[in-house]
Amino acid sequence: MSTGGFSQSTQYAAMDELVDLSSIVAEWEAEGFIKNFPEGSIELHQYNGMQAGIPWIIDPRVITYRKDVFEQAGITKLPTTWDEFLDVCETIKTKTGMTPLVIPGDRDGAQVFLSMMFENGVGVTDSSVNPAFDSSGVGEVLSYVQTLYEKGYISSSTASYTDPDMDSMLLSGNAAMCYGALRTTVYKSGDPIAETLGVMPSISSNTNNSPRTLMWVNPIVAYSQTEHPEEAKVFIKWWIENMLPLFTDGGVNGYPANKGLLEDKFFNEMPYIAEAINNAVPYGTSPVWPSANLYTAWSVIEGENYLGMALQEIVTGNKDHTAIQKKYQGLIEQAFKDAE
Repeated sequence: MSTGGFSQSTQYAAMDELVDLSSIVAEWEAEGFIKNFPEGSIELHQYNGMQAGIPWIIDPRVITYRKDVFEQAGITKLPTTWDEFLDVCETIKTKTGMTPLVIPGDRDGAQVFLSMMFENGVGVTDSSVNPAFDSSGVGEVLSYVQTLYEKGYISSSTASYTDPDMDSMLLSGNAAMCYGALRTTVYKSGDPIAETLGVMPSISSNTNNSPRTLMWVNPIVAYSQTEHPEEAKVFIKWWIENMLPLFTDGGVNGYPANKGLLEDKFFNEMPYIAEAINNAVPYGTSPVWPSANLYTAWSVIEGENYLGMALQEIVTGNKDHTAIQKKYQGLIEQAFKDAE
C-alpha cells in the first residue's frame, strides 16, 4: 500500500498493478459513510470499472492575504470576481507600495494557472475529455495573467519565484497576498505577521458565476503484488475512518478527504485553517475537471509542466496568446495520443 501523488491510481491501474477497492466503497454505501467524501471524489479514482484508489487527503489552492494590509489600504469588501480582484490589487499597490500578489513561477505556478482556468470555468479538456487548451476561455486566462503582470500586480521576477519565495515576500512585508498551497507552516511559525493571515473566498472570472479553486484529491492504493489483499482492504477502510491523528498529532498538511473529521475542533479553533475550510474547500475542483475520472494522459501533462510553461511564457513577456495556446494544445493532444 501507499499514499502518493494525485495520478498514481490510474498510472498503476493502467499497468494492472493495483487491488480493486470496490468492496470498500460498497460497504460504505451500505453503511451511509460514503456521504463523508467530497462529491465525485470516489469516482475520480475509478479506472476501467475498478476502484483504483480511495481519496484520503484534499489539498486546496488558496489566496492567502494579510488582513492588516487590507485594513491599511481601506479595503473592507473582499473581491468575488476578477475585476474586483484587479481593483483590490490597484488599491494595495497605490496605497501601500507593496506588490499586491505573489505567485510561483516554477512548477507550482502550473497549479495557480490551472486554478485561474477553473475560476473562468474552463479545464485542460472539455467535459468529453477532448483537449481544450485552445478554447477562448483559456485565452481569457492568459489575458488576465498578462494584466496582472503588466500592471505590476505580480512581480516582474515572478518567473524565478519558488514556493519559499512566496513565504518570504509575505512575511517581509513585500507582498499583501499569495496564491498557492495553504501557508500552514507560516501560520504556525509564531511570526507576528502570521496572526494577520486569512484565506480569501474563492473567486470567479467576470463571465463565470461559479467560483472554483484547484483542489488535489490524493488517493491511497493497494498493490496487486500483496499476498494479503483482503487484509489490505480492511486496513485501508479502517485507516480512512480513523485518520484524524495524522492531522492533529502528525503534522500532515491539507485536510482529510473524510469530511466528517473536519468537524473536529482542531480544524476550527485556528482562524486561518477554519477560513480555508469555509472559503476554499467547498469550491475545490479536481485537476482533471470537467472530466469525472482521472485520465492517464494527466501524468504527462503534469509531469512535463505544460501549464507552468504556458504561465512562464506570459511572465517573460510573450504576448502572442494564440501561439501559446496552439503550442500547448498540440503537446496536450500528443499526451492523449501517447496514452492510447
